[in-house]
Amino acid sequence: MHSVILSSTLCRDEYPNNNGCDFTNQLNQTLDLSRGKWGVCVSEIVYEPNFWYNIRQPFNVFSVTIENHHCIVEREYVLPFKIFEFRLDKIPENVDDEITMTAAYKLYTDLPNYQHIMYETITKPNSYDVNGKPIDWTGYAWFRYKARFGRLIIKKKLYDFIAARTNLVAAPTQEYGESNDVTFGVEEIDNKSLPITADVTLECKSYNETSDFIVDFNRVINDKIYEMLVKCRSDEPYLKEKGSYITTTLLNGQTLMKMNTAVLHMGMRIELGMEVELLYILGYSSYNFEDYELTLGADVDSVHTELLSRYKADINRYNPTSLWLFSDIVKQSYINNTTKPLLRCVALDKTSFQISYESSAYLQHVPIAQASISSIRVWTCENHLADPLYTKAEMYLRLDFAQIE
Repeated sequence: MHSVILSSTLCRDEYPNNNGCDFTNQLNQTLDLSRGKWGVCVSEIVYEPNFWYNIRQPFNVFSVTIENHHCIVEREYVLPFKIFEFRLDKIPENVDDEITMTAAYKLYTDLPNYQHIMYETITKPNSYDVNGKPIDWTGYAWFRYKARFGRLIIKKKLYDFIAARTNLVAAPTQEYGESNDVTFGVEEIDNKSLPITADVTLECKSYNETSDFIVDFNRVINDKIYEMLVKCRSDEPYLKEKGSYITTTLLNGQTLMKMNTAVLHMGMRIELGMEVELLYILGYSSYNFEDYELTLGADVDSVHTELLSRYKADINRYNPTSLWLFSDIVKQSYINNTTKPLLRCVALDKTSFQISYESSAYLQHVPIAQASISSIRVWTCENHLADPLYTKAEMYLRLDFAQIE
């Protein structure tokens, strides 16, 4: 029989990513197991109490969906002019630079007060034409607008001013050649924006107190909502509520999520899609297999201003109940509908400082998959899926090798 002591603290130079739940040790001499059939068992395991993360994968990721929010969209309009010329205020250094220009234009209108040439400052997003080719801006001369230049950007207020005073019926149209028809891009508020969804990722870590987790949860979810609203170019009133779209607190130990009153009055609706484990920790379900829909804001026939969990929140509610140890030196074992290199499944001891199995009478040797072993990798998981946990805590193992035939 051979015994080998393994530790997550060893071989950090060769394996810098070693941690308490996934580590590899290089043996100081190679084990020759070529004669006969050999097996290995875990005779002792020592770990720090509560070493696992109480927020961990995969339930540290949940979705946020925002509906009924107003966004700024750019729409294209074409307006006719008797005269429309422009001059660049500055020659751009790069074709991707925004261009500021002064436009001189004369409206198609019968109104006597608007028969003269007017001037406005407008912009163009870049120096590309409609075919994607760079436009050669030569000097500071006045340019007559050409359709190939593409859209120019103006404010909604200016567009409304011009459109209200233009006689579209009397204005001539030209299908070919140079035209005084100018294409504008106008930013407008769209109050029928499509729902947007994004994932929120909580940091995998170990919290000592539930209240500490609630603070982080509240910050992360509000940061994500603000990021989503910025990305979809939401209207300014929504952005002013940065950091306070949802307020998450503990009320008598229960989780309370309240929607910002200003955002609620603007009609926005927020839906959270969480894994059942996270709902269980927050107290919205009594078991870790109950699904629960979290919706804040105006619904079809009701308004949800706050969500109070039915049970007390507990950051340690969904801690592992067993440790599944896997290793690269053992043969595959059948688990559920797949095979994994299972070394041992150990029930967690949540009361003492260590868990130890020393009696060889209760040890079961798993067949070895290699005839020669120079390094051993062991990883610890909370279930049969063999996805390693992570911890900064230390772990020690004793493996006993014995001939089984």
